[in-house]
Amino acid sequence: ELDQCPDSPAKAIVLPSGCHFDLNKPLELKGVEFAVDTALLTSSSTNILEQAARILQKVPDKQVEVAGHTDDTGDARYNKKLSLQRAEAVRRYLINEGVAPVRLISKGYGASDPRMPVVGLSGEKLTSARAANRRVELRLIN
Repeated sequence: ELDQCPDSPAKAIVLPSGCHFDLNKPLELKGVEFAVDTALLTSSSTNILEQAARILQKVPDKQVEVAGHTDDTGDARYNKKLSLQRAEAVRRYLINEGVAPVRLISKGYGASDPRMPVVGLSGEKLTSARAANRRVELRLIN
């Protein structure tokens, strides 16, 4: 019941969230979270990041972008900086888990690439959309 990606193919390597790394799509690191308004990873993020490192080690010839995203609250310039800091925090963690530093590039997108639109939303729907937009993804570059 905790599987966030129930359509993972057979024999795929999956994260604790149930999501797998499709080489053709960004992999959202569901469950990787940060302390509010910081780039400090929460302790609950470690299982997912350890599994992500193992996945990346299975494709050693690929370069990967660690993409950080924020929601739309606050200053756009600040959000872009925070999203880069969060991407860097994930990058450092993956390096500490054995992924070669030259394979990982960090990029912060701020709120410029939302997963869910927030225009016209309010209340719980707005809160939920903003939460979905705060994320870190892994994207294969080559």
